[in-house]
Amino acid sequence: MVKQPVDASIYQAVFESSPNPYMVLDRGLRFVAANAAYLRATGATLDTLLGQNLFDAFPHDPQDPGNQNARLLRDSLERVLASRTADVIAYIPYRVPKERDGQLVHEERVWSATHLPLLDEHGDVQFILQHTVDVTDLHDAQEAAADRRRETGVLQRARQVQEVNYSLDAERQYLRRLFDQAPGFVAVLTGAEHTFDLVNAAYRRLIGNRDVVGKPVRRALPEVAEQGFIRVLDQVFASGVPYVGHDMPVRLERRPGGGLEEVVVDFVYQPLVDAEGRVSGIFVQGHDITAQKRLEAERESLREEQRFLTESIPQQVWTADGEGGLISANRRVLDYFGVPATGVLGTRWQQFVHPEDLARCLDRWERSLATGEDYDVEFRLRRADGEYRWHIGRAVAMHEAGGAISRWFGTNTDVDDRRRVEDELRQRAAYERQLIGIVSHDLRNPISAIIMAAQLLARADDLSERQARAVSRIVSSADRAGRLLRDFLDFTQARTLGRLPILPRPTDIGQIARHVFDEVRVMHPHRAAAIETEGDTQGVWDADRIAQVIGNLLSNAYQHSPSSAAVHLRTRGEPLEVVIEVHNEGAPITQDDIGRFFQPFERGELATSAERSVGLGLFIAKQIVEAHRGTISVESQAGQGTTFRVRLPRQGAAAAD
Repeated sequence: MVKQPVDASIYQAVFESSPNPYMVLDRGLRFVAANAAYLRATGATLDTLLGQNLFDAFPHDPQDPGNQNARLLRDSLERVLASRTADVIAYIPYRVPKERDGQLVHEERVWSATHLPLLDEHGDVQFILQHTVDVTDLHDAQEAAADRRRETGVLQRARQVQEVNYSLDAERQYLRRLFDQAPGFVAVLTGAEHTFDLVNAAYRRLIGNRDVVGKPVRRALPEVAEQGFIRVLDQVFASGVPYVGHDMPVRLERRPGGGLEEVVVDFVYQPLVDAEGRVSGIFVQGHDITAQKRLEAERESLREEQRFLTESIPQQVWTADGEGGLISANRRVLDYFGVPATGVLGTRWQQFVHPEDLARCLDRWERSLATGEDYDVEFRLRRADGEYRWHIGRAVAMHEAGGAISRWFGTNTDVDDRRRVEDELRQRAAYERQLIGIVSHDLRNPISAIIMAAQLLARADDLSERQARAVSRIVSSADRAGRLLRDFLDFTQARTLGRLPILPRPTDIGQIARHVFDEVRVMHPHRAAAIETEGDTQGVWDADRIAQVIGNLLSNAYQHSPSSAAVHLRTRGEPLEVVIEVHNEGAPITQDDIGRFFQPFERGELATSAERSVGLGLFIAKQIVEAHRGTISVESQAGQGTTFRVRLPRQGAAAAD
């Protein structure tokens, strides 16, 4: 006999013709169907219900204290979704809208409801069928008889059971809220297939907010099957022995359609045992430690980089605690002293400091520990072979949030070779300055004698023209030699003392300039030259030194300009200072050359070999000007020539002296 499929229209006809109210909700508790009996009982129309949420269609009753009846109904529906089993509400007052005398009113009715899950092909709840019975008349009859006898029968017992259930449900909801708010991820699995019965918010976040309640782990989280977790669950379920996992990597699909993301978790699979002692499920509890492990990895990477840098730095690198005890040192420290780390940690490093330097070194270290100032000291350290070498020790403090010093980071830099070179250079420079000073001083007297003798000869009336020219050359050459010796002596003084000594007194720069101008013109009788003086040029200066400055600038102008070009000397009095300007019309000077002009032994390239000096004139002029607290500068442009400008404060020399 072949079974014929039942026409679906028959089910529809039965649904519509049933005298009992029925309606169907989807997982979102929205109406998908309601029969005629339901529409009559609620006074609603199918068009107004379809697609509407149950609690929007029949909203909160203001006369229901605490909205208890609506909560009772919602909890029953949620139990069906979570457990995939039927749930019954024996007794629930719920007001429904009714049209009376052309007006919409809410009439209180008492119902008894059964909620049945309608499952899909995977066994998940797809719809909920509600069958309701209006027991208002029975309720009213029981209420009327209450004055005559105590309530008995089915309705009273149902009410009592309902009250107990409501109390238990409130407690269950409280425990569920605690469960859901647990900081770690929690899940309850039931049966040998490890079906999700409960999951909290942390677990849902871990798995990408997937809907897993009511589904076996293998189907809800298929990606974990091949990673061995199903096998572990089977072992726990079969043996009843908990399983603890530490730092366990697991790959999960945390975004719909996205790839697998690796997270790291600590977790426990705890077997759940029923009253008969059999394992009925597994309690899963754990923590997502992915961020923590990532942070630990980053910290370890930073520590590795720090160790690499510490070992790569050519200096000795060390750290000390807030009290000053050495707590670490790099390989260069240990190699230098030739001892293991324990030989230098704490205060043992002090044994390697030269006895003559130890007190000074410790005094500076104690001051840094007390004040937090940077540590900076130069001292000698004994090498493994016994030789003491000079080092510069430097350290900076790291402070805690409250300001206390938590650690010192320091280095020792070997400067022994540099000190030896510097000492040698200082000794050589001192010897050279002394030699220049001695030679210059000893040659000054014979050259002065030559100049005096030549000047006497020049006054003789019986010299031939040839003899007069020879005597003139002797005077010129001896005078030039004298100037060179004077420059060498001034250079030696400037380098030895750090400055040139001056003897300031009331002086007129205009007069000094005229005197020097006339002397220099004698040496260049065929060159065009001019001098100008403007304003008050009196003040307090060293007259001989100012004459030396003007003479050097004039000689420099003659040497570095064409023989056809004129040289101009100007002095000008201003309210607080006097200005000296020497101008020549030679070729422009580059900025690089100007930057070198006032350095010792820098010579101009345009002068003739007979005129070229050793390059000390401008250096000495600058030293003299600065000794008077003045300034000297150069301006040079093509077509406009070159101008040296000196500014001397009227009282600058007195203040400087």
